[in-house]
Amino acid sequence: MRRTPTRAIEVRNAGASACGLSYYPAVDLGSSTSADQSHNIKPLVPGGLGGPPAYALHAGRTASP
Repeated sequence: MRRTPTRAIEVRNAGASACGLSYYPAVDLGSSTSADQSHNIKPLVPGGLGGPPAYALHAGRTASP
């Protein structure tokens, strides 16, 4: 039996206004050779996909699968 890998992320909107989550989220993982990796995972702004966000995330709320 072949197992499908599970990928789970949790996103918290700490801002004062709502934001949208993309169907195709992308992140920058930073440099693996950097001495300070505390801020390595950063969201990337998608471009060229168009259309509304896949999921609206209201201010102060958390989204997880």
